[in-house]
Amino acid sequence: MDKELTIAQMQGKFRLKVVYDVGHSVQEDNYIETARISYDLVKGFRIPINTADVQRLQEEGVGKFHPGVPEDVKFG
Repeated sequence: MDKELTIAQMQGKFRLKVVYDVGHSVQEDNYIETARISYDLVKGFRIPINTADVQRLQEEGVGKFHPGVPEDVKFG
């Protein structure tokens, strides 16, 4: 890894995931592991994945939906 990726990894902004026994079409060769990694990404960043999450985010604001974000920051 280069300097920028190493710094990002140490800050928790970058994570390398290795999926074994696959070729260039990772999503086709091991779709279960690809789905698991994608789900962990969405869960880790608390990305709203359904309309109920989006509605709650609009009503409560980013601060309560994403802990650690100031409450005066609003979605939309």
